[in-house]
Amino acid sequence: MIQLQAVKNELANSFLFGGGVFILVLVIFVVIILVSIRKNDKEKGLTPIYSERCGGQFGFVNATFPFVRLSLYSDFLVVSCYGKIIIEYARIRELRDIGFLGTGLEIVTTNQNKYGQPTIATFNRSIIKNIIKIM
Repeated sequence: MIQLQAVKNELANSFLFGGGVFILVLVIFVVIILVSIRKNDKEKGLTPIYSERCGGQFGFVNATFPFVRLSLYSDFLVVSCYGKIIIEYARIRELRDIGFLGTGLEIVTTNQNKYGQPTIATFNRSIIKNIIKIM
């Protein structure tokens, strides 16, 4: 009987610990999404032509869906995750398709920002390329 009670206590403790870890991870995910939703001063008051949730790579950091926000405006685009990257269309030299499954889009610019050349992981690559070409 004592062994059964010890097993029950052990199971209860492991569930409590697991639940605490789950809640912590969930809070971290929510914070990252809320930070990416917050608009930069240059975006405030503007409505994007196109916006989506995607993944991306910024320097040495990889972020998966839904932690990256890509918003296209009339003169610039914004890639937002833990920081905001604002790229004017006039500064884009090339949009390079990359990735094994063809979902990557590297944004090559004339100026390097602190995150390098951002890479976006999206299934809507052709839509993004067409909007940027029109601008």
